Amino acid sequence: MCLTGKMIVVLAGVALCPAARGVNVSSFGFDASDSTEIIQRALDSGVPTLVFDRQAGPWITRPLVARSNQNLVFEDGVELLAKKGEFRGIRDYLLRCEGVSNLVIRGLGPRGGMFRMRKRDYQKPPYARSEWRYTLRLCGVENVRVENMRFVSSGGDGIVIGAWKGKSSKNVVIRNCTCDDNHRQGISLCGGEDILIENTILSNTCGTPPQAGIDFEPDHPTEKLARITLRNVLSKDNAGAGFDFYFANMRDWSEPVSITLENCRAEGNRTSVSLTADNKRDSGAVKGLVTFKDSTFADARNRAVNLCGIPSGAADVLFSGCVISNAAAGTKTPDVCFAAGTPRQGMPDGVTLKDLTVFQPTNRPWFVLGKSAFGLAPREIAGDVTVVAPDGARTKVALDADWVATNFPVVNGGRMPAPRVPLPAVRDVTVHDERPGEMVDLSPVALINGGHYLLFVPKPGPVRLVARQIDAVGNRPANEKPTFVRFLPEHGGKRRTWKLPTPGFTPGELAFTAHAAGFYSLELPRGGTRQQLMKSSVPVGVDVLESDRIVAGVNRRPASLWFNVPPGKAFSCNASGSDYYRFKAALVNPAGETVASKDVVSGAFWTDVPADQATPGLWRIDFSKAREPHYDWMWVDLSGVPGCLFLTREKTWSLSSLALGAGV
Repeated sequence: MCLTGKMIVVLAGVALCPAARGVNVSSFGFDASDSTEIIQRALDSGVPTLVFDRQAGPWITRPLVARSNQNLVFEDGVELLAKKGEFRGIRDYLLRCEGVSNLVIRGLGPRGGMFRMRKRDYQKPPYARSEWRYTLRLCGVENVRVENMRFVSSGGDGIVIGAWKGKSSKNVVIRNCTCDDNHRQGISLCGGEDILIENTILSNTCGTPPQAGIDFEPDHPTEKLARITLRNVLSKDNAGAGFDFYFANMRDWSEPVSITLENCRAEGNRTSVSLTADNKRDSGAVKGLVTFKDSTFADARNRAVNLCGIPSGAADVLFSGCVISNAAAGTKTPDVCFAAGTPRQGMPDGVTLKDLTVFQPTNRPWFVLGKSAFGLAPREIAGDVTVVAPDGARTKVALDADWVATNFPVVNGGRMPAPRVPLPAVRDVTVHDERPGEMVDLSPVALINGGHYLLFVPKPGPVRLVARQIDAVGNRPANEKPTFVRFLPEHGGKRRTWKLPTPGFTPGELAFTAHAAGFYSLELPRGGTRQQLMKSSVPVGVDVLESDRIVAGVNRRPASLWFNVPPGKAFSCNASGSDYYRFKAALVNPAGETVASKDVVSGAFWTDVPADQATPGLWRIDFSKAREPHYDWMWVDLSGVPGCLFLTREKTWSLSSLALGAGV
C-alpha cells in the first residue's frame, strides 16, 4: 500500500498511489524469492510513474532493463536486491539503461531507495572474475535524474555513465545519492555531456583497481567529458583515489574536457586526486580544463595530489582556493607530485595552484617532481601556495619563473633523444645464442603494471619460459588472468594468439610452439603484482619500442640489461625513478668500460652517445642501490638502436651485416 495510508484507487487492474501519482509495482505482483518478471513487466507497461512500494522484504531480482519516459519512485527504505546465485554473466547489471531518455529514479523519505548487489559473492568462484557487474548502467541516455538513492556492493561500479552505440549521455543529474562498498568505482564517468553530480557520497570502494570514489576515464577518443560539474561531493575511505582522472584514451582531436569540482571533499583515500592526461604516447594528449574550486583534500594515506602526463598543450589544471591537510601522515612523502607521462612528451605544464593551502603533519617538502622528461622547462606553472608546518608556522611560496627553474630542471639540455628504431625484418636478424634451445637464467628484473617482453624465435619449434608473479606490497592475490603471447603482425604471416595461464607466486613454465621464425610479444596482464621472467630458451628482453617501461629490481638485487649497438649508430638511453624509488645506474661499453654513471637520488640517468663513440657490439646498463632512499623500480628507455633490452648476454640478437649494408 501507499506510504500515506490513503485510499488506493483501482483502475484497470492496477493500484494508483495518490501521494506518488503513480502505479504501485505490487499491482503487477510480488514474489518474495524472485520478482524479476513482475518488475520487468511493470517497466515495459508504459506507466509514466512506477512506485516500488514497501513489501515484507526487498524486491529481489535478476538483471533488469529500463525504458524511456518513466519515473521510478522508491518508497522510504525500499530495496532492489540482486538475487543470490544469479548475475553469473560478467556484464550482468542490476538495472541497464541504454539509449533511454526522460528517466527519473527517485527515493522518498530520509532513507530513500536502494540498489544492492552481492559483491563478496562475485569475488570468488563459481563466479568468473569481472569488474562490470554494475548496479546502475547509464549509457547513451538523455535527460536522466537520479535522486535520494543508494547504490551498494556492486560487482563493478555503483553507477556508470557513458556512451552507447556512438551516442553520448547527455543531461544527467545525480543528486543526494550514496555509492558505497562497490568493487571497482563508486561512479565511473566514461563519457557524457552536461552532467551534474551533487550532494553525493562515494565511499569504501574496494575490490579491483582503480578502486576510486569517482573515475573519469573514457574508453575511446570519440567519447566526451564536456561540461561536467561535481558540487558538494564527498569521496571517502576508498582504496584508490578519491577523484581519479585518466584521459589517456583520448587524443588532441577529442572534444576538450571541461570538468569542474566545487566545494568537494576527499577524506581518507589512498590519494585525494590523481590526474593523468596521457601516459601512453609522446604527443597528442587531450586539451581542455579541469578545475578544482574551494575543495578540501584530507587524510590521504599516500600523497594528496598526483598530476601526471600533462605537457604543454594538454588539458590545463586549476586549483583555486583549495586545502590539502594531513596527507601521508608519519612519512616524508611530499603532498603534491608532478610527473611526465613519458620522457619524450615534455615536462608537466599548464597547472595553476591559486591560493592553495597545505597543512602538513610532518616537516617535509610539499612538492616533488616525479618522472622527468626531455624538452624545455614548463612555461605555464603558476600560482601561490601557503605551507603550514605542524607547529603552525606559515610559508608562502610563489610559483614564479625562478621557482619553476629550480624545481623543473631541464634534462639533457632540453634536447630530445634519438628516435626509436622499429623492429627489423626477420631476414635482417642475426642470433647470438651460446646455448641454443636450452633455458638460461635471466637478470633479476620484473615488469610492473603490464608491459611487454620481446622474444626472437630463430626457427619454428618449442619456446619455453619460466615466469612468476611477485607480491611487492603484501596481501595481494596473484593475477590469474591469461597471459597473451602473440605473433607480431609487422612481418606478415598468419597471426596467432596463445592464451597461457599466468603462473602465480610459485614459478611456472610458459610454453608454446612457434610455427615460424620471428618476433613474438609476451603481453602480461595488468594488475598489482609484478611479472618476472626467470628463464628462457630463446633471446628475450624488455620491449621499449613504443614507450618506456617500468622495470623493478627483484628483491632490490643488482641487475643488468643488455642491448646491441650497430656500427655508426648514435643512441640515447635513460632511466628515471620517482621521489621515493631511486637507484644507481652505469652504462658499460663492449670493452667493459663505464661510459656514464649516476647515483640517481633526484632527476634521471640519461646518456647520449654520439656515433663516433658508440662502439659496435653488446652494451650493458647496470642497476643497483643508490645512496638513498632505496632502489626498487625505474622507467627505462632506449632509442637510436633497436629497442630491446636483453635479460641475458647469453641469448641476444643483432642486425645482420646484410641489413647494415642496406643502411638499416
